[in-house]
Amino acid sequence: MKVTEIMFSGLAAKQYTYFFNKENNTTIKISTESKEGITFVTIDFSDTHIDLALSFMYKIGEIQEGLRIDRELLLPIGKYPLPSKEEEN
Repeated sequence: MKVTEIMFSGLAAKQYTYFFNKENNTTIKISTESKEGITFVTIDFSDTHIDLALSFMYKIGEIQEGLRIDRELLLPIGKYPLPSKEEEN
């Protein structure tokens, strides 16, 4: 299943997806696209169990809202590192 959402920060979405995949042994993939200054994030859940997918969507929505309020684009890098180029592919 794929879902496309407008998000405040595509980078934070990448950070959280990487963290979530490591913590839950999942293979959720995301891609970002910017159109007219709006960030669209497509999330591919592939074979992720529905409970984990719902948990992921709830938390990423909560994170994005917090970032929007605080006007931040990144999560704390120590807890939520960005994946290396090799890990993205």
